Amino acid sequence: MNEVRTDTGTEVSEAQAKWTWFDLILITIGFGIIFFLGWSLLGILFRLIGTEMNLGDEPTLAQTLGLAAMETIALVGGVYFFGMRRRNLDWKEIGFKAIDNRWLLLAVSISLLAIPITGLITLLVLETLELPFENPQLEFFLPEGISFPGALGIMLFGGIAVPFAEELFFRGVLFAWLRKHWSMWPSLLVSAFLFGLVHFDIAVGVTAFILGIVLGWVYEKSKSLWTPFLIHALNNSLRLLLLYILVAFGVIPGV
Repeated sequence: MNEVRTDTGTEVSEAQAKWTWFDLILITIGFGIIFFLGWSLLGILFRLIGTEMNLGDEPTLAQTLGLAAMETIALVGGVYFFGMRRRNLDWKEIGFKAIDNRWLLLAVSISLLAIPITGLITLLVLETLELPFENPQLEFFLPEGISFPGALGIMLFGGIAVPFAEELFFRGVLFAWLRKHWSMWPSLLVSAFLFGLVHFDIAVGVTAFILGIVLGWVYEKSKSLWTPFLIHALNNSLRLLLLYILVAFGVIPGV
């Protein structure tokens, strides 16, 4: 992929040079609008079936899937309708270019290494902050009323759809826009910090921050959003698969 030199002298890929500050603001607003409308619609649907949209300590399977669906639709819809379609850009132009076998192998290797490393980091954060040794996202992964089809649905959303949406926005738009104005490391740190911040939990946020740095780095080097997406999707999918295997064998109690 050819590189472009910006007005600030920063060399970035053609895909990273696509977005302007106006695009970023409009896409973010678009995400908020779509998410609000979708969440409101879900609330109405849940009231019609006699339940509340309450994501407290014990969310239901429908609530978990609904939240994952809304995040995916809002992020992808925000980028597509308020960015790509408005600018007449296709998926390849914003970074979804084919990767070679070398990057494919590296992505798989990084995914396998990331699981124990980020798990250890989470434990260290919990130990340092004297927090309970439990996964704060466990209630969402094992919601009330979960079954095999429900677990499969969570894996499809949490392991594929949500990673695609998050890579599209956080690496494809946010990191790309930052990279257009700054050098690589400030762009990596800021985008990864915001990626960790939106996870709304200190332990999960720290591991997401570190993973965000890795994902941004592989995008920078591979010039393709497929690489960070593959790492993100494998990381999430393997974690969820391991969780459900442990539940099936009684190592972790189900609900």
